[in-house]
Amino acid sequence: MDSIGRGLAVLALWLPLVGNAHQEDSAPEPDFAFMDCEHPPADALKKLPEPLSRWARIVCLPSGQILSQSADVQWRYPGSWVDKVLLPARTGADEQDSRPRYFTHIDVRELPAGEARTRHQQLMKRVTVYADRIADVNTNQVPDAPKLAWEIVSTNNQKNAFQIYLMQHEGKPEIWGLVCAPECEAHMSFIVTPFD
Repeated sequence: MDSIGRGLAVLALWLPLVGNAHQEDSAPEPDFAFMDCEHPPADALKKLPEPLSRWARIVCLPSGQILSQSADVQWRYPGSWVDKVLLPARTGADEQDSRPRYFTHIDVRELPAGEARTRHQQLMKRVTVYADRIADVNTNQVPDAPKLAWEIVSTNNQKNAFQIYLMQHEGKPEIWGLVCAPECEAHMSFIVTPFD
């Protein structure tokens, strides 16, 4: 009886250890995590290319990286001076996954005149607030093409990308930012205004 009692005691101690080992092996991966901003991943983008770095900066939050206005400009939504414009490194493809997203690559290129005109025309059809607000206040004329235009393609750590088109029109100091992630939508449009 004594040896049976000892055997049961050893078994009682051993079973929880085996059970715990198997639980850890099959534990589900957490649905969310936080980004360590003091020790970001090695492939996280740390600085922006020119000329984007004149107008934007990278900010790290526990939810991941975002683009925000630089110290030299103000970003605002059309019709608002108070709401902050923040562009996360997240696309429509990332909606179901709450893990942090960060930028791994951002390309900026100035569009040649013909391509800038075509893109401008496409964006006016897709983003009504852009078409409505770029008309000249005196003549109500809508420009055929921007004076300068840039295409920004940002890629995140899941290899999902979105575009930002920056359009500057003749005689206007501000630059329109039109975000396509992947669709170009009015609620994601913003205006970059230089501080005087």
